[in-house]
Amino acid sequence: MYNFLYKIGLLKIIDIIFTKLKNFYLNTHFFVQKKELEKKGSKFGYNSYIDPTVRIDVYGKSRIVIGNNVKILNNSWLIAEGNDELFIGDNTFISQNVVISGNVKIGDNVLIAGYVSIIDANHNFDDITKNINEQGGNKLPIVIGNDVWIGTHSIILQGVKIGDHSIIGANTTITKDIEPYSIVIGPKAEVIKRRA
Repeated sequence: MYNFLYKIGLLKIIDIIFTKLKNFYLNTHFFVQKKELEKKGSKFGYNSYIDPTVRIDVYGKSRIVIGNNVKILNNSWLIAEGNDELFIGDNTFISQNVVISGNVKIGDNVLIAGYVSIIDANHNFDDITKNINEQGGNKLPIVIGNDVWIGTHSIILQGVKIGDHSIIGANTTITKDIEPYSIVIGPKAEVIKRRA
C-alpha cells in the first residue's frame, strides 16, 4: 500500500500535512508552556530560540531564567524543582539532547555540545543496611563560567564550578572545580593545558 501511495504522490502530500500539524502542535504547546512559566516567575530573553521539542519541567517555587540570544536545540530537557533557579546566560548555545537539572548557573557565551548532562543532585549511599533508593539524595549547585565550551557526552556533576574561558573535552566527567582558562579531558578530568 505504501509503495502505491508513494508512486501516485499521495504519500508525500500526507507526510507534508502531518509534518505541518506536528510542528503546529509543538509550537503551540511551547508557546502556552512559556506563558504559564512566565506567570510563575520564569524569564525568557530577547531573540532566544528554544526548539519546540525541548522539554521544560518546573516544579514548586523554582524558576528558569534564559538570557538574550540563547539557542537550545531539539530534544533537550531543562528541569528545576523545589527552590531551584536554572539560569542560562546571554549568547549561550545548547545543542541537542542536553539535560540540565537543578540549581545551575550557566554564564554568557557558553557552548554546550550534544548529549551533555549537567545535574546538581546525587543519591545518598552511606548506609549499607538500606537500599540506595531508600536513602534519599542531596543537591549542590553548579556554576559554569563565561566563555566555556563543553564537549559532547560530557557529564557535569553536583557542586562544581567551571572557571571562565575553560574547555571541557568530549566524554569528560567533572566532579571537582576547574580553574579559569583550563583545558580538561577524560573521565578523570585531567587538566592538559592552560589557555592563557
